[in-house]
Amino acid sequence: MVHAVSTDERTDAPADRSIELALTAAGMMLEGGASAASVAGAMRDIATAVGLGDVTADVNHSVLTMSEHGTAHVGAAAICSRTYDFGRLRDTTRVVNDLCAHRIDPTTARRRLDALADASNRHATWLGPVASGAAGASWAVVFGADPAVTLSAFVVNIVLAWAHSGLTRIGWPSFFAQLIAGAVAVAVAATIAVLHPHTDASLTVTSVIVLLLPGVAFIGGVKDAIYGWYLTAIARLTEAITAVAGLIIGIQLALTAAARAGIHLEVAPPKAINLAPTPMMLIASGAIAVFFGIISRNSPKTLAASAVLSAAGLTIYTGALGIDLTSIWATAAAAITMGALAAVIGTLDRTPTLAITTPAMLPLLPGIALHQGMFYGGGHIQDAVMLALALAGGLTAGEYITTTLRRVSRPRRT
Repeated sequence: MVHAVSTDERTDAPADRSIELALTAAGMMLEGGASAASVAGAMRDIATAVGLGDVTADVNHSVLTMSEHGTAHVGAAAICSRTYDFGRLRDTTRVVNDLCAHRIDPTTARRRLDALADASNRHATWLGPVASGAAGASWAVVFGADPAVTLSAFVVNIVLAWAHSGLTRIGWPSFFAQLIAGAVAVAVAATIAVLHPHTDASLTVTSVIVLLLPGVAFIGGVKDAIYGWYLTAIARLTEAITAVAGLIIGIQLALTAAARAGIHLEVAPPKAINLAPTPMMLIASGAIAVFFGIISRNSPKTLAASAVLSAAGLTIYTGALGIDLTSIWATAAAAITMGALAAVIGTLDRTPTLAITTPAMLPLLPGIALHQGMFYGGGHIQDAVMLALALAGGLTAGEYITTTLRRVSRPRRT
């Protein structure tokens, strides 16, 4: 919700409308998953484009504020949650870029933003859950699951996506939605264990919950810290940790109930996953990127780019391991390459690099690393943090490398 006010005795509605426009665009970007740095930068760019004076633009997790220096014009906005709607993020960013390049005026920009906000509520409701199910099945293939577990991951992820969306819509905190998901995962594992006694229960649970692991939020929080937005970073990291805590508590409660029923399961996140670049693994990693991109409402071109970068990143990662680099440095090498290439593709397609790199990085297991760290503790927590730094820092470094090379190669005007 955006609110712009003026305590100046003069009537200066255009300035208030300009601040409201900037906050509306920035709020839509923040909801879409954009970093605090890019959101604050968009507010300042819009202020310059519409003729405001010097402004202060700030992002504090879910709250945005903006004020014009030397006047009493100030505005504030707040979002409820990040939806990671990359389609709307892309379209909002294009509106901001067109406004700042003076290809459209503020009135047209406002009209386009209103249309985007209205259009985001008209997407097919069935597509997201089905894509969630397909992504869960693809993850099961990556983990080496058998057909029974893969099929279960497909069906249960559809149900969980629908239930998670419904609980969020009626105001349930994410923690409880995650807790329920963890309990459901164990129930599925127990059912499969009864029907197929030799099935790995840990693999079943991991395949069911992997899409709910907050790897994206975790990496996003680390990126905000790298950019210097520490309060927002702490809030996003806390959000990710709380989500994983809900899953772990739900799993433990369900395991206790299963044991009381005479079903004893050993469930723990995998300590190691073989990410060999086999054709099946590359296809599965590309499928994960595509299906997560569909959930995030990416365009077909962006889906294709994410799939290719996902497979390329996995190949680079395993190749780096083959020359005796540690997993952290191998992750960094893959992330730098993906970030650099995504910046090129994003410039050509006028798409935020975040929309391309987020689905592409998922096969490198940021969510699994956080789950391992909180479950096992000790050195696994350090490993999770280092992996997040390698991914977030690598993606950011790759983007900066491409941007710097573009500036250096650009001919100077004389």
